[in-house]
Amino acid sequence: MEKEQGITHAYFEDEIKTSYLNYAYSVITGRAIPDVRDGMKPVQRRILYVMSELALWHDKPTRKSARIVGDVLGKYHPHGDSSVYMAMVKMAQEFHMRYPLVIGQGNFGSIDDDPPAAMRYTEAKLSRVAEFMLEDLDKDTVDFKPNFDDTLKEPKVLPGRFPNLLCNGTTGIAVGLATDIPPHNFREVASAIKATLANPGISVQELVKLVPGPDFPTGGVILNKEEMISLYQYGHGSVDLAGTIIYEEKGGRGALVITEIPYRVVKSSLIEEITNLYLNNTKYANILRGIKEIRDESSKEGIRIVIDLHKDANVESIKTVLFQQTALRTRIKVNMVALVDNQPRVLGLKDLLQQYIDYRRLVITRRTQFELDKAEKRLHIVEGLLIALDAIDEVIHTIRTSRDTAAAKEALMKRFKLTEVQAEAILDMKLQKLTNLEVHKLQEEKDNLKALIKELKEILEKPAKRDALIGKELDEMLEALGDDRRTRFEVISTAKIDVEELIEDEPMILMLTHKGFLVRETGRNFKVGTRGARGKKGDITDMNRLEADDYIIATVSGNLKDSYLFVTDSGRVYSVKGYEITGATEGRITRTYIKNIARLEEIEKKNERVTAVLAVKEFSEENFILFLTKKGRMARIMLSDFANITRAGIIGIKLRVDDHVVDAMVTDGNAKLFIVKNNAKGFRCRESLFPVHNRGVGGEKATSVISSEDEVMGMAIADETMDVIFVSRDGRGRRVNPKEFSELVNRGGKGFKLVDLGKNRTLAGFTLVEPQDRVMIITRQGSRIVFPQSEVSTNLLKLIDLRPGDEVLSVTTIPGGEE
Repeated sequence: MEKEQGITHAYFEDEIKTSYLNYAYSVITGRAIPDVRDGMKPVQRRILYVMSELALWHDKPTRKSARIVGDVLGKYHPHGDSSVYMAMVKMAQEFHMRYPLVIGQGNFGSIDDDPPAAMRYTEAKLSRVAEFMLEDLDKDTVDFKPNFDDTLKEPKVLPGRFPNLLCNGTTGIAVGLATDIPPHNFREVASAIKATLANPGISVQELVKLVPGPDFPTGGVILNKEEMISLYQYGHGSVDLAGTIIYEEKGGRGALVITEIPYRVVKSSLIEEITNLYLNNTKYANILRGIKEIRDESSKEGIRIVIDLHKDANVESIKTVLFQQTALRTRIKVNMVALVDNQPRVLGLKDLLQQYIDYRRLVITRRTQFELDKAEKRLHIVEGLLIALDAIDEVIHTIRTSRDTAAAKEALMKRFKLTEVQAEAILDMKLQKLTNLEVHKLQEEKDNLKALIKELKEILEKPAKRDALIGKELDEMLEALGDDRRTRFEVISTAKIDVEELIEDEPMILMLTHKGFLVRETGRNFKVGTRGARGKKGDITDMNRLEADDYIIATVSGNLKDSYLFVTDSGRVYSVKGYEITGATEGRITRTYIKNIARLEEIEKKNERVTAVLAVKEFSEENFILFLTKKGRMARIMLSDFANITRAGIIGIKLRVDDHVVDAMVTDGNAKLFIVKNNAKGFRCRESLFPVHNRGVGGEKATSVISSEDEVMGMAIADETMDVIFVSRDGRGRRVNPKEFSELVNRGGKGFKLVDLGKNRTLAGFTLVEPQDRVMIITRQGSRIVFPQSEVSTNLLKLIDLRPGDEVLSVTTIPGGEE
């Protein structure tokens, strides 16, 4: 039984292999991959052949597409009508084919990917290019094969006088195989063919001088010209293609106008892509805000996508972003695969040219032989007619005295030593041929036929003659079809663009709320107020962006190009550039949530809470990050260890049970630290007391913690030139100079009372200030007040007038003091 199962399994496996290979071969040879000789797939070849049968020449009226498709289906291609119709449509689209093979009348689709009208509404006929492809089809130049039901014959391949495979290119996906051959300029291809005929040993480098690269119907700019030699040498590679943007100025305002788009790019999709890039405020928002409006003014005259700009727009940066972030610049894959002797092969430029030449030599040889045979047959008949005319009276007598036609033919053959063909021609001759004029014409025809036969024999005997004929035919086609190159070669400064090069590094302030709401405000646009004023409500609350129980927990100032490190309570660190913090933007204020920033989304996924945000301009080995926990542990780690943070973040400090990070800061290695507890106790110590560790350490004891009221609130860098401003939850505060505290102490102590806030008042926060700094106080309800630090007295005074039920949540220093 097991043996029988094994046999069955082996048989099934063999059957599957055989069937799959047969299917793959059928798709490769019968559907997806073009023949190298005429560059056509079977469906394309059958469409052109049917149109030639219907005599739909370029100078004749068009015929309904439905009629053409019907004949193709009924005679040669029993597949879906839509697939046949779409194949014909593509051969008529000028933005798809460099040299269209079909002339369409009606709606044949658009570059916006609009579908064509139904085949019953459109009409078509052959183009002049297609006629060159079909030329000499009736002269035994190609082999024919039976159609699907053995009722008709169809050509296996077209004579292909026009080098269609290179000039129009092709694309196709088979089973485990694909082809992508880009279109080329016919003038350049013809020059390369002639050069190959003249010098069979010509190098690819020399050919690339004649065919420098593809020539796409939609124009555009090739950016990697230096890669063309390799592409044409090996038959595969890619083309870096960009559209064309020009700058126009009108009425004092400028506009970028896209006049060409890359090959195979859908115009409507490109416009949508540009619009989304502009509206969604990506990391390029600071550049793209220079765009005022985007509209499509394209017409039959050409593509025209207009991007109106504001007066202060950075034109070059906008252009660069468009090239880098949209399909305005694309890389087109090239894999020049075609069927050679019914087998798929990857072909280089020289191979493709040689294949065309070899095939044309064969076609010309077969055509010449056909014409020679025809000329010799005609000469044989003409010679017989002339013999008869020289003895016309005797010929007439012989015919009249014969019993019947067969006897007359036999008598003529015997009397004048004629062949059966000549005798039949004499019998078929009309009486009008007996005139002297007709005799003269026959003699002239004989002389011409002899000259023609001599010429045809020379073509068959001398390869140089055939090659000269190829060149002559190319010249004839060039006169009818030759045109200038559309795709140019340029160098556009779009390769490997560093986004930071495109961004103006302006100042910014970043605020983070308890629930993960981020507010980025660029420019120093905080108005200096007066101590004790009610304070201006932040824009985020004006927009109802904050929930009732949300409040700001961290504020940091820096620049757009700085890295911002988000330190979480778990001791993990995440990194994002200032310009990468994007979202809904109004003016200079950008609002979003941490979960919407790709490099920060893991914070929410891991249910972590941000406790510090640090601005870093450069990850130097001379700087450090200090981590401080609520239980009084401190870890000092080199800043350079945090230079390459992935989206998953990295561990900074390893925490003990029931502990979490409450603060972190960047230092220069020689800082004097100021540590503050919830109960307003604290002390100063030197940073150097804490040794430098690698990431992931548990740290050293900075201060002892006895109870929850004794836990650490935060820390700052301080020296005697800076004052400390303490603020209570009810909006009162005072200034204290570090000189009033004890001298620098060793780490590990409990600390001492730093400030007296009065009875029943609790500490909301503290900040260190220099003479030119400003202070920003933020409340739970979102009120914000900014005033010069000099307005804070050494006495306990009201700093902000709170609304009922409100309380201070944070106090922050804004460096500089200038607007």
